[in-house]
Amino acid sequence: VDVEFKLQDTKKLLKDCEMKAKGYKKKLEEIQRDILKHLE
Repeated sequence: VDVEFKLQDTKKLLKDCEMKAKGYKKKLEEIQRDILKHLE
């Protein structure tokens, strides 16, 4: 039971990390877009 609980906890952490990574990626793309606009 304890092992199963830990497994689910780890999966939840992984999902959180994925969501954060996607968020950071979006922010990075927005920053790149802004920089390109300023360069034009």
